[in-house]
Amino acid sequence: MLAVLVITIILAVLPHALNPDHSAGWMVSYTVLGTGAFVLLLLYIDPILEERGRKQWEDDVRYSMKFIAKVQQEISDGTVIPCQHCGSLLPSNSLKCSHCGAPIRQKRLE
Repeated sequence: MLAVLVITIILAVLPHALNPDHSAGWMVSYTVLGTGAFVLLLLYIDPILEERGRKQWEDDVRYSMKFIAKVQQEISDGTVIPCQHCGSLLPSNSLKCSHCGAPIRQKRLE
């Protein structure tokens, strides 16, 4: 970050050294200073945003794993059953699939 700051200051001062009457140097100086400030801001904010994104991704994975475990538990308990035609999960007391409309074959209790 220090290198970007030094280069920005040098480029901001350089037009004045090359143009003694300072006619258009101020536009270049302010453009360079603004660009340098923007680059410094990006260099500062980028690691913060990366860390935030990584935490969000970890939270999403953790939530997905909990959801998958819950669905697997419901399937093993018999609370939900998969449609044999499209694979959608349905309550065990359904007569037809709400997704594709296929009739659900109920297991007979013997």
